[in-house]
Amino acid sequence: LCIIIKKPMFNFPVKYHLLFFLVGLFFFSINYLLIYKAQNYLTSGTTAVAFAMCLFFSQINSKFFLGFKLKVKTSIGGIIGIFGIFLLFSSSIFSEQGEYNKLFGLSLILTAAYIVSLATIVTAKINLYKIPILQANSWAMIYGTIINFFLLIVTDSKIILDPRISYWISFSYLVIISSIIGFILYFLLVKRIGPEKSSYFAVMSPMIAVIISIFAENLQITFTLIGGVFFVLIGNYIAVKTKIDLNK
Repeated sequence: LCIIIKKPMFNFPVKYHLLFFLVGLFFFSINYLLIYKAQNYLTSGTTAVAFAMCLFFSQINSKFFLGFKLKVKTSIGGIIGIFGIFLLFSSSIFSEQGEYNKLFGLSLILTAAYIVSLATIVTAKINLYKIPILQANSWAMIYGTIINFFLLIVTDSKIILDPRISYWISFSYLVIISSIIGFILYFLLVKRIGPEKSSYFAVMSPMIAVIISIFAENLQITFTLIGGVFFVLIGNYIAVKTKIDLNK
């Protein structure tokens, strides 16, 4: 697309390419691999709820890497969010059978959430340098693809293409809408509201994912599910809310 609309692609210095590489590594490689692996053990709904912790992680990393002040409401929201995750997976934690597969899936998705929070910090750096979003996104995807291909070779994995039309519809959706358009919009979001609030999508996307999961994956509606989703969402809301009156 950059070539078609004649956007310059090859005049960026090495330090910019390092940033592109990091976004490719975090956003388009490790992040996806961990999420897809986690979904072997979790429904997409519970995965999305756990992944919402990326908002809290992003604010913590903004403090360490960008020097942003960590606010009290961020800590309060994070604690409430962690309680929500604990509640959501309490049945697995206290199960007599020990549902370790679900807990392993949880560890994978929380790791993915932290990885994405690092990518958000790098994206903020890209915006500080005023690098064009379309080219930055293109290079990041190129590096992410190279990394994934390298991992395929190292792990002796195979690329399998399903001939069914449903596969290609899903594949096209993931490539065009979810990846290309989705990440361009996300980069624009980071540019507009900054890295702290750029993960605000984490407040709403889990709710949408849970609703879809109920119908598509037969996710069971339980009190712990409702309570876990509620506390994760309210924790994220508090973390990104502009003001919070602690006296109330």
